[in-house]
Parts: sequence; structure tokens; C-alpha cells
Amino acid sequence: MADSSFQETYSTMQELYGADGCQEILESFIDESKKLISQLKAADTGGDNKECARLAHQFKGLASVVTHEEMIATSLTLEKSANEHDWSKWAELLAQLDGHLSKLLTDINQCLKKDK
Repeated sequence: MADSSFQETYSTMQELYGADGCQEILESFIDESKKLISQLKAADTGGDNKECARLAHQFKGLASVVTHEEMIATSLTLEKSANEHDWSKWAELLAQLDGHLSKLLTDINQCLKKDK
């Protein structure tokens, strides 16, 4: 069963955008979030603070589409960390973001599968 907080978001999105619009938005979210997390992981190994900050900023915006507060906050912290050249917690924060995303993707897929 999908997390109740995402279930509420899902219901709201269906009301706002209709079933088809909601599905399209979430499918796009799935694709984009997978690309961005991969890009963040790759940028991390390069130590390019501007690229890391840019990608974290993009992820923050993407997370707001599904109103996932933990992902928004973690993305913001990653962005600030990159801008300040503070890599001390980068790997830990990136792992947290990846964990939040994995759970959210499971919840999204459960909701989409339920409605097919």
C-alpha cells in the first residue's frame, strides 16, 4: 500500500489534473527523477560544485511537483552544501535523497498500478 501522505498527494493531483493528467505528470516525474539522481551521483564523483548545486536545485523543483517535503529539504541542503564547497555530508545526504526517491517511486508505481 502506498504511503498515506503520498496517497493524499496522489488524490489531490487526480482532482486537479484528472486521471490521465496525473498519470502523465507522475510518469514524467519517474523518468526525470531517475535521470537527475544518476546525474547527481555522477557529478558527486567529479567534485564540480556548480554542477552539483545546479542538479540539486533541479531536484528540489522536481520534488515540489509531488510535494515531498523530505526530498525538498534534502535537495536544498545538498544545493547549499555544493555552493559552500562543503562536501563533508554530501555522500550521506545523497544517500538520503536516493532512499526517499526509492520509497516514493514504489508508492507512485503502486498508485498507478492500482488505477489501471
